[in-house]
Amino acid sequence: MNNILIISVILIIQVLHLSVFGHTTNQNKTFKTNPLLSENSFSGGLYEPTDTSVSFTDTINFMGHWYGEDKRENFVREWVQDYQNENPDVYVNLKFSNEIMGEKSKFKTAWFISEMIMFNNYAWDIVWLDDNIFQIVTEQLTDNNWGKKYLVDFSEYPEFIEGHKSEIIIDSRYKNLTGGQLVGPMIEGYYVLLWYNELLADKIGLNIKSRGMSYEDFLTYIKEIYSFNMEHNTNYAALYESYDWRTTGQYLFQQLFNSAVSEEKKSTTQKSEQEIKDLALLKTLQAFEELSKYDPLITTYDKNQWFDTRDYVLNDSCVFYLGGSWMYSHWNSLDSIKMKKMKAAELPVFYSTDSYLGGYIPTWSVMKNSPNRERAIDVLLFLCRPKYADKWIQYAHSPTGLKVSVDTNREISNENEEINEYVERVYGRNIKFSADTKYVFHDGQNVTQNTFYEILIKILTGKISAKEAYDGFKEMDEF
Repeated sequence: MNNILIISVILIIQVLHLSVFGHTTNQNKTFKTNPLLSENSFSGGLYEPTDTSVSFTDTINFMGHWYGEDKRENFVREWVQDYQNENPDVYVNLKFSNEIMGEKSKFKTAWFISEMIMFNNYAWDIVWLDDNIFQIVTEQLTDNNWGKKYLVDFSEYPEFIEGHKSEIIIDSRYKNLTGGQLVGPMIEGYYVLLWYNELLADKIGLNIKSRGMSYEDFLTYIKEIYSFNMEHNTNYAALYESYDWRTTGQYLFQQLFNSAVSEEKKSTTQKSEQEIKDLALLKTLQAFEELSKYDPLITTYDKNQWFDTRDYVLNDSCVFYLGGSWMYSHWNSLDSIKMKKMKAAELPVFYSTDSYLGGYIPTWSVMKNSPNRERAIDVLLFLCRPKYADKWIQYAHSPTGLKVSVDTNREISNENEEINEYVERVYGRNIKFSADTKYVFHDGQNVTQNTFYEILIKILTGKISAKEAYDGFKEMDEF
């Protein structure tokens, strides 16, 4: 293959430069040669669960999530305490993922789960597992059916079904997020938003359209930021990006692409599904190439570790930040004063569309071979109650897949809840998100998340053209 992109793709695949949530090639090799679950892992090392106390009948080792993320951490701690109060014979050993592995990393968590399976060492009963972690484990184990082999299917439990909104049980796309089964409570709902620093936008002179933003509107903002930097010798970035979470590829590309697909379907009945996708792919790649003319990415895009640099937009390093409604909790915990200058806008589209990026995702799952499986299941089923749905909305300012209490008539408390209400009102249940590349490519076309996102970064940084990228995908596998 002579195409420049194909050479780039081969190099990416050979060296595994980055995981979607991850680490460099050397780190990846370290995981393979020095397993996370080494023979000493549970004998005084970093990963050791707490010993069962003689005063308790059962101890549940629980890998937590949302440490240091404002009231979402409080939510987890209060729920666990409630469970222990109702079950005094049980001790829930709650350790957050960063405590277990030394850092918060979806990629590293996926390796942790993979190695539990490979080494048959299930010391943690409840593991942190969302749709992205599930997909990374799938790629690491090269097994599309690993979830059905090793994870508990919660759709078998009446309490789970009763506790969730009906669409989650009925609509197969939620099962398909995690290999065709429901692996845990869908407490976390989210909408993907284009966050922006309002004070910095005002300084530059941007008049941001927070609802109904078109691609042309967004391109105009990028141009204006570029022109301001040239005129004032400043270096404000238009878009934040990090090496371990490529949000421009995961979010911006997907919403633009989906709107192009929707418009093509309206305007023609002559083309096949894949032909329509091919046209949308080329159009969206060309849009990224147009953006590249104005240096849209923060210069440290290949050095920023997401969790450690998620405050950059608060500190006026960039104007725009692509992220879910969960960013409220992140920023509010970092600096509640600076959080006030962050505003949320609807994602830009090529054409008006009836669908939007977002959804409901699992946060935890139980391994079938966990030491205390039944108690672990009981802990997660305990979460499937309206009181926790209500508390989640109050604490996280985000939607939830759980059923809320009957009395839901309450005032919207801030702008972040207002945009959640707006998205729900405008798009209804037509909320979707794909954690893999199947929404773009046909079945059997082997384009991993990592490869796809890195190619998009190459376009945004002017290293390859949209046409080179498009032709390269064709050469990787027949369309």
